[in-house]
Amino acid sequence: MEREKIKTFAINLKHRADRRKHIIGQFERQKEFDLEIFDAIIDQNGSLGLIKSVLSIVKTASELDLDYVLICEDDHQFTEHFSSEFLLDQIHTSKRMGAEVLLGGVSWYDAAVRVKENLYWLNQFNGTQFLLIYKKLYPAILNYSFSGTDPLDIVISRISAKIFTCFPFLSQQTYFGYSDATAIHDLNQINSYELFLNTENRLEKNRKIDDFYNK
Repeated sequence: MEREKIKTFAINLKHRADRRKHIIGQFERQKEFDLEIFDAIIDQNGSLGLIKSVLSIVKTASELDLDYVLICEDDHQFTEHFSSEFLLDQIHTSKRMGAEVLLGGVSWYDAAVRVKENLYWLNQFNGTQFLLIYKKLYPAILNYSFSGTDPLDIVISRISAKIFTCFPFLSQQTYFGYSDATAIHDLNQINSYELFLNTENRLEKNRKIDDFYNK
């Protein structure tokens, strides 16, 4: 029986050859993904350009009647915890729980609740480098009136109450020394690896507390 293929779009600006090489390298040995490089829609506002690109991808996914679509930014990087079995298990488990979004890892969250051993519900988050959107959320995304001031992750947190992340994280962001979508990252020279590590450590503390009170 042929293994399920995950339709995947990786968003990349044509002139960012370093990022294109990186993202292709991340997927070249992962046969479970049906990868397509999506030429990013350019906008003076990088955040709005990302949103327009995601809207175009979701429209395609809706037209193809895909149960879900995986959208990656070109700075996505698999962690040591990634395996196809782990990802597919989380895809199907979160779907059974009514998920509209499944994240591979986040750089920040507001509140989290463990719903399964390796799955957390989140109310708000930052980090769309590995964003799996389920079919049931397509209409809400396509009908939302996006503005140039709201980042994609904040909008998704606003329109969906069914957001989950894998734990431990199977994705984090590679820091290239600049961000095409979020200029503040350049100004503050934020190390994305540290953001993801700190956030994962927060979830680990959450897990330990949960285990202690639910022995």
